[in-house]
Amino acid sequence: LNAGHTIGHALETYFINVHHRILHGEAIAVGLIAEGFIAQKRGLLTQDELKEIEYFVKSIYGKVDITDDQIEAIGCLALQDKKNKNNQILCVLQKGIGDAGWDYEIRFEDIKDALQYYRDQI
Repeated sequence: LNAGHTIGHALETYFINVHHRILHGEAIAVGLIAEGFIAQKRGLLTQDELKEIEYFVKSIYGKVDITDDQIEAIGCLALQDKKNKNNQILCVLQKGIGDAGWDYEIRFEDIKDALQYYRDQI
């Protein structure tokens, strides 16, 4: 699976469960930015690369509104991702634009911080 899918699938599942469906592409777009934020925090993406991703994704998909209460619930759903192993949340993180690495472990707090970033910055 590709970048943006761990958080994106959790977001998509959350909105299906609350009867406010969003498109798969919209969910993955949020995931790309959120996981891009995590990658930038780890030094895998530069700030400029993250901003380029944000601008591109937002120009196509706009913004999905996410509240504080939803952030917690979405983070919990990421704990169920099929890529996870041994109680670790694993995801694909971008290593520059057009490159990615697999099986990066992220924490529940990383997901919450990334979704808060998305909500507040985009």
